[in-house]
Amino acid sequence: MATALSMFKSKELVWYFISPKEYTSPKNKLMKRTTPSGYWKSMGKDRKVKEYKKTLVYHEGNSSNLVWTPWTMHEYLMG
Repeated sequence: MATALSMFKSKELVWYFISPKEYTSPKNKLMKRTTPSGYWKSMGKDRKVKEYKKTLVYHEGNSSNLVWTPWTMHEYLMG
């Protein structure tokens, strides 16, 4: 269960995680959003919200063998 990933115990279906930016390599600006069993994929356009908000959906597997999941993440990028 995903609640095991959070340090905060909650019965809510919404969790907030704060993490530093991590790029796929020092030479490019692609954000790393992989997990041991899948990855987060950006959906739609970036939207201005104080800074920027990006919506991502989680896929299990890799890009050639993916399985859609119902998980959605909203990423907020701040200055």
